[in-house]
Amino acid sequence: MKKHFLIALLFLCSVFVVPTFAQDITVEHISEFNSEIVINEDASIDIVEEIHYVFSESRRGIFWTYPVDYSVQGFKRATSFKMNDIYYYPVNDPSLKESEYERISNTGGWAEYKIGEEDVYLLGEYVYVVDYTIKDVGVSYFDDHDEIYLNIIGPGWEVPILTSTATITTPVEDTNRVCYTGPEGSSASDCTIVNTDNGMVISTDTMLDSLSAFTLVLAFPVGTIEDHTAGMWLQLLIANLGILIPVPVIFILFKKSKDWKNKKITIIPHYDAPEGLDPMLTGHVFLKKYDQKHLTALIIWMAVKGYLSVEREGKKNFLNKEVESVEGESNYIVKLFDAMFSKKDRVEVTKMPISFSSKIPTIVSSVSSLVTTKGYIEKERVDRKNMLTILGGIIAGFSFFTIMPLLMVYAAVGTAWGIIVSGLAMVITGTKIDVRGVEGNKLYYKLLGLKMYINTAEKHRIEFHNDPEKFRGVFETLLPYAIIFGLEKKWAEEFKELYKDTQPSWYKGDYNTFTPYLMTRSISSLSRGVKAANTKAYGSSSGYRSSGWSSGGSGFSGGSSGGGGGGSGGGSW
Repeated sequence: MKKHFLIALLFLCSVFVVPTFAQDITVEHISEFNSEIVINEDASIDIVEEIHYVFSESRRGIFWTYPVDYSVQGFKRATSFKMNDIYYYPVNDPSLKESEYERISNTGGWAEYKIGEEDVYLLGEYVYVVDYTIKDVGVSYFDDHDEIYLNIIGPGWEVPILTSTATITTPVEDTNRVCYTGPEGSSASDCTIVNTDNGMVISTDTMLDSLSAFTLVLAFPVGTIEDHTAGMWLQLLIANLGILIPVPVIFILFKKSKDWKNKKITIIPHYDAPEGLDPMLTGHVFLKKYDQKHLTALIIWMAVKGYLSVEREGKKNFLNKEVESVEGESNYIVKLFDAMFSKKDRVEVTKMPISFSSKIPTIVSSVSSLVTTKGYIEKERVDRKNMLTILGGIIAGFSFFTIMPLLMVYAAVGTAWGIIVSGLAMVITGTKIDVRGVEGNKLYYKLLGLKMYINTAEKHRIEFHNDPEKFRGVFETLLPYAIIFGLEKKWAEEFKELYKDTQPSWYKGDYNTFTPYLMTRSISSLSRGVKAANTKAYGSSSGYRSSGWSSGGSGFSGGSSGGGGGGSGGGSW
C-alpha cells in the first residue's frame, strides 16, 4: 500500500513541477521543438524537425527560414542544402496531414519557405515536420580533433519555445561535448546532454525566449569526418570570383577605363520628384548601391501616399496600417508593406516581425534587378567592376605574401612588385568604373538638380508664404528625397512656419509641440529603429554567417549560442 502511495505522490509531484510558463503562456509559441539529427562521415547532416506550433489567434501557417550562404574570412560561400519533405497536421489528428508549402526566396543567403494555404486559417496547436539535409555546414577541422558546431535551433524564431529536445546519431562516440542556450552570443548552458540506447539526447532546461538559439558542439577523433576543406575553398573562390580571366596589361586597363565613364551633364535645379520612381529605386541609382536610409525614405514615401501613418509616442515610433493593400505598386513595395503588417495593423518600429527583416534582402535584390532591367545600372559594368576589384585584390595579396618570398630567393623582387602593382591597378580601375547606364546617368544628374533645389530652399521662402497649402505638399512630397540626400533637417527648417496650425495627415504625435524639425528627429529615430529591426534576426539581414568551417575558432573556446552553422528560424503568417 505504501509503495502505491509513493508512486502516486511522485506522479503528482511530476505534474505540479511543470514550469509555470508552460501552464500560463497564452501568446503564440512553440510548445515542443524536437529534432532528429544524423551526422554522417561524408560531412553531411540529415535533420528532421518536429515543431509543435501553437496559434493563439487565427493564422494561415508558418514561414521557415534557413541560412544557406555563409561568411568565411570576409568572403561569401554557398553550401549544400536539400529540402526532403515538409508536412503538418493538427496535434490531435495526424491523419489530417497536409503538405502545402512553397519556397518563396533564396536570396540574401537564406532559403525561406511559406507553409500553409492562403485561404485556410488555423487555430490551436499544429505539428510541422521539416526534413532536410545540409553538407559542409557546422564542420571544422583542427589538428587534434574534428568538430561539429551546429545550431539545433537558430536565433531566428520570433516566438518563445517552451521545450526542445534533439536526438543525435554520430558515426563514432564523441570525445568532448558542450551546449549553449539563449540570445545569439550567449555563453549560457541551460541544457543537458545524456547518452541513451537511441543515441545522444540533448535538451533545454529552460524556455527559449524569442530570437534565442540552442547550439551543440561535439569533438571527434581526427579523420572521423571527411575533410572537404580543399573543395570548400574551391567553391568559395568560384562563388566570389566567377570565371578567372588573364590579367590585363596595365596600360590597356587605363585606356579602357575611358569607356567606363559617363558623360557629364550640366546640373540645373529640378523642383519635382522623379515621375513614376520611388525613393528606394532612385536612392539606389543615386548612390549606385543600397543604403539603409533608402528604406526609411520609402516608408515615409508610403506614408505621404496615405498607405500608412507614422506615430510618435514618447520615445517610441509606431507605424499604422491605413489601407488594406498597396496592389498596383512595385512588387517589392507590396512585399514590404505586407511584411511590416503581417501580424498587426500597428507595429513598433524596433519590434518589427521577423518577416520584415527576412524580406529586406529579397527587396534589395528586386530593386537591384529592376534598376538593371530599366537600364539605370549596367550589369556588364557591375560585373567588370566586381571582377577587377576582387581579382586585383587577390592577385596583389597573393603576390605580396606568397610569390614575393619565393622570388626573393632568385633576386626577382622586381617581378613580384610588378605583379602587385598590376593587381592594385586593377583595383583602382575597378573602383573608378561608373556602373550607371545612359538612363541612369540622366537620372543621376536630375537627382543632383533636385538636391540643389532642396539645399537652396531658403531662396523660395517668400513663395511659401504666398501659397502655404501648395508648399506643404512640396515639403511632404520631397521629404523622402531629402532623406536620401541627408538634407531632411535643413529641408524641415525652411518649412517650419508652414505648420503653425496643422501637421501632416500621415504624422501622429503631440500636436501642441509639432514642428517639421521635431518630425525629422522622429524620422532619425525611425531610421535607427528600422535598422535595428532589419538586423535583429541572426545579427544580420544578409544571412551570411559563420558556418563553423575555417571561421578561426572552436566552439569549445569562445563558443556561444547561435554561433554554429545552420539553425532554422521563422514565425507565423
